[in-house]
Amino acid sequence: MLVELKAKSQVTIPKDIVNSMKLNQGDQFEVLEDNGKIVLVLVAVYPEHVIKN
Repeated sequence: MLVELKAKSQVTIPKDIVNSMKLNQGDQFEVLEDNGKIVLVLVAVYPEHVIKN
């Protein structure tokens, strides 16, 4: 799929990918560069007190 880099370096993830991966507003991603490719990795972020227990 073709997407366009917008102002403030924003890219829209196509709706069919959002739906198939069950992504939600507020989900967070690690952004990596891999040999000329941009890779988004969905991550789980936990509050610090959850990790310590």
